[in-house]
Amino acid sequence: MADAPTDQPASSAPASPDAAGSGPQAQTGPAFTLKALAFGLLLALVVVVLGWFNDQYLRQSPAIGNFLPALPFGLALALALGWNPILGRIQALRFSTRELAVAMALMLLVSWLPTSGFFRYFQRAIITGHAQADTNPQWRKLDIIGHLPAHLFPLGGSAEVQAMGLAQVAERSALSAGALDQELAKAQVDRAAYLAALDLAAYVPPKLWQGDDQELLRANTERAWQRDQGRDPARWAAAGELLKGMPADLRPSESAPAAWRLAHARLSAVFAERLPQARKEYERVYTGFTQGLPVGDDILPLSEMPTRAWLPALAFWAPLILLFTLAIVMLTLIVHRQWSHHEQLTYPIAQVASALMQRSGSSLFSDIVRNRLFWFGLAPVFGLHMLNYLAVWFPGWVPNVTLHWWQGGMVSSLFPTVNQAGGSVSLAQGHIYFAVVGLCFFIASEVSFTMGVVGMVVVFFNIQYYLTTGATTDLPSARSGAYIGYALVLLYTGRTYYWAVLTKALGLHGGAAGDHAEPVWAARIFLLAFAGFAAVLVGAFGLDWFVALAYALTLMIFFLVLARMVCETGIPFLQTGWQPAQLLANTLGISAVGAAPLVMLCYLGTILSQDPRECLMPFAANAMKVAENAGVRRLRLALIGFGVIAVALVVGWIAITWGMYNFGSTRDSWAQGVVASSLNEASRGVTTLVETGQYAASSAASGLEKLPLITDNVGKTKELGWIGFGLVGVVFLALIRFRWAGFYLHPVLLLVWDTYPAQMLWLSCLLGWIAKELVVRFGGGRVYQNLKPLFIGIICGELVAVVVTLGVGWVYFVVTGLMPKTMSIFAG
Repeated sequence: MADAPTDQPASSAPASPDAAGSGPQAQTGPAFTLKALAFGLLLALVVVVLGWFNDQYLRQSPAIGNFLPALPFGLALALALGWNPILGRIQALRFSTRELAVAMALMLLVSWLPTSGFFRYFQRAIITGHAQADTNPQWRKLDIIGHLPAHLFPLGGSAEVQAMGLAQVAERSALSAGALDQELAKAQVDRAAYLAALDLAAYVPPKLWQGDDQELLRANTERAWQRDQGRDPARWAAAGELLKGMPADLRPSESAPAAWRLAHARLSAVFAERLPQARKEYERVYTGFTQGLPVGDDILPLSEMPTRAWLPALAFWAPLILLFTLAIVMLTLIVHRQWSHHEQLTYPIAQVASALMQRSGSSLFSDIVRNRLFWFGLAPVFGLHMLNYLAVWFPGWVPNVTLHWWQGGMVSSLFPTVNQAGGSVSLAQGHIYFAVVGLCFFIASEVSFTMGVVGMVVVFFNIQYYLTTGATTDLPSARSGAYIGYALVLLYTGRTYYWAVLTKALGLHGGAAGDHAEPVWAARIFLLAFAGFAAVLVGAFGLDWFVALAYALTLMIFFLVLARMVCETGIPFLQTGWQPAQLLANTLGISAVGAAPLVMLCYLGTILSQDPRECLMPFAANAMKVAENAGVRRLRLALIGFGVIAVALVVGWIAITWGMYNFGSTRDSWAQGVVASSLNEASRGVTTLVETGQYAASSAASGLEKLPLITDNVGKTKELGWIGFGLVGVVFLALIRFRWAGFYLHPVLLLVWDTYPAQMLWLSCLLGWIAKELVVRFGGGRVYQNLKPLFIGIICGELVAVVVTLGVGWVYFVVTGLMPKTMSIFAG
């Protein structure tokens, strides 16, 4: 930081960057005690279950919501300020700083699970796609859902899919057992021809099996065959020949091959027999999920939740999620040494967490709470929020202090050009979040200044571009290019370190020894997990290996840059505003990606990267820094943390899915519509392939055969231009900062501009920047250091206010059964 000597907490001592497992607050004594692990696991499960219940059912101020999560910080504060002073007088019950760091780190590691990071979308993505397919004509026309493997969904995704699947299994079993030999002989059909007919029937969309639209039926059947034939021509050649020999439609008419007539008749009979029961099961699993299964105020017993129907699908999803999680945690550990020691990033959020837990000597209280300035910061902020909370419960009786304003109508009427050019919302609203103001005291001034003026930059840039070209900007594409550019900057900056880690991970130049032991082992595990993740995308999810690798790499860049922004800037609320599927479609082209892979990538995005305001890697990065500050071994923490995440995934799925079957999933209308939005995007791409006649060639190409198809990427000139602009722009700003460290525009500008969080936080960042500048300019570095407890208190005042309102709401709901009054306090 250019304008302050250091950004360590006031109670910290200088760190020894080369001391393995050491940090500014390193302590003696064991960290991974049974007490620490048990409490850490218990609190992690509390965060997952209560976080979802609060955010998705009670709809109070977010318990997680951002990378400064109120619930984990509140629980850590309760341990440090409540548990230790009361029960800590008994030595066996006292938590050391290192034990508190372990518990805090485990809570942070699971904070991505409850809502926007994962469980807000996972179950809904599995259910709602099929539930919404019947009401979307374009999906039906192109059989968009049919591009996704049926085994990823309970019951195959629909009653028709389940019934046809059972009919196919029964018919193939009968054929294999020889039970059809007489009937085949009577119809003069050999076994190979009948097997080809069954293969062809497997490509007919089950929902169209008994439909009257034969033209649509044949078109979708041919496209389904093309998708598989491109991957394995020999396996499906017979079905293709049979399809070519069919008349204009697929009806079992006299002109149709005998094998098809026989297969159609037998399958139709079993299909009709199985369909009523399949529809009954579908209603329970799918409709029950969206609308809730209980009648009235009844509570569904856990034993009556249709878990068994989910298990086959979860068996395919679990390896992907676990390998993705392991890869992200290990990637965090790989970059940690470069970021924390070599580049000396400040990790402002981790600083706050460490300050809350650090205590000296035999004191039962944290050092920070014995500082009066901490309470001078906490009390007024907490009191202000409590006043506003009382005003929510007693309107008209208690005054309300406005901390948020919106003037969109006024801006649009006074400045119509701004409205036409786009970005007017960036300056039409203002929000004061005291936690963000406090964090800006620990952030480099150029970062808080950049975040403070980002809305003005957006408006100015959009107006200039609009007046010059008459067109509007494409800032989402520019942001995606900026992410790629910033990833290249990070790779270049740490090239020596990363190359050393890679070569040692491969067994060269000494292997895993010395200071590099931790990142080298992390790199080895990461490479295995990354390869496994890509392999599951290919084997279980049906992606081509080239597309799978490209997607996996883009996903890692997506989270890497986001984590870097949180660690470097300390901004707790961030979103990307773009998706890996969009970037690949824009750069490689829809032809190179392919129809089925495009649908799959858009669909996966709803689960893995839909709303990264609560994604894993930034939480993991801060968890590793908290561990380092307390002298906890990070590799061991990462492995234990992965195990805790696995347990939290199981417990969270059971609790949250049970909650959705009780209350229904439609309370969150945004999450309910996310799959539709993503598949609509994919549908437009598939339509382009069909209308341009590229569908068959795109489906047939695999691996490196896709490279020539990149030249067919037409119609993406605008997007490619903006991607290039974002890439070059962020590299240019980074180079300027390399040359002039005090340059006041940080590259984060191009990574966050015109995103929802930037619109929400600009005013708070600007206020925080002003406060810090005044302190440093008129007080100097010494006063800056002395005032850190004050600003930690300001941050905690807002976090404690959130936790208190959550607790009041939970108690009110339990006692009365009624929904509590809610008030949004912190960004999320």
